[in-house]
Amino acid sequence: MSFIYESIVGRPKVSFDACPRRSLFSAAQRAADEHNLSILVGFEIEFMIAKIRSDDTIMLLASNIGRYAAVGMSFFDYVEECVERILATGIGVLGFHVEGTRGQYEISLDPQPPLEAVDGYILAKDIIKDIFARHGYIATMFPKPFLDRPANVQPTEKDEELLAGVLKRLPAICAPMLPYDHSYCRMRKREAGDEVRWGTESRDMPVRKIRQGHWEIRCSDATANVYLAVTSILSSGLLGIQVQEPLTWVDCKRDKAEFSQNSSLMLPQTLQNYLTSC
Repeated sequence: MSFIYESIVGRPKVSFDACPRRSLFSAAQRAADEHNLSILVGFEIEFMIAKIRSDDTIMLLASNIGRYAAVGMSFFDYVEECVERILATGIGVLGFHVEGTRGQYEISLDPQPPLEAVDGYILAKDIIKDIFARHGYIATMFPKPFLDRPANVQPTEKDEELLAGVLKRLPAICAPMLPYDHSYCRMRKREAGDEVRWGTESRDMPVRKIRQGHWEIRCSDATANVYLAVTSILSSGLLGIQVQEPLTWVDCKRDKAEFSQNSSLMLPQTLQNYLTSC
């Protein structure tokens, strides 16, 4: 992990404009210096295990039943090996388990300051891929590796302004978070959502509130340029604070959805849809 910079003879200032990692560092620095915010970011790594057949086709390898079950977990020894290696690098792990569908697993990383969190996320993904490759398998984090399978902040008094800034720009910042056609498979109702909405403990929304100052952004996947994605989210929130944007989106709670009161700002449903809207 390193910064990329350029320096031109005769110009006193070094430019970091081409460096996504530096852009994230700068955004986090602005949050601390200008708004006295301490930001933490955590990642959930979802992946499936596959093997290449002799005819070069890819098959899913799994016997577990999914549904977050603790039984029948094929390959779980290898998942534990991944966790042990991740922990050995100094990256914290909150938990790991079978995901909601057969053959899918999840490793959740500890929240860290933005730059450290993204560095750790990229390293953890490489560790997972490396360990399964050593055992002759493929660990894939691709959004939709199999067509018949589902797709793979601290409390502050400026909470609402930060959330308003993110929601207002959510359609635009889908670009670094969902960069490929397959990334948009989850942009549907009851998955990652198809409109700009948020809800307390609602996994049907693109933004889920867990508690005050603790949010999950669901409209992203492992193909994202994570430095740019987190920079976009953080910068959008800071803009909301800076201009004191009002939170016009109501809380679509899991048990009492207020869909009719929300303004209808749609999220892009395909990559082409996003490009056309721009």
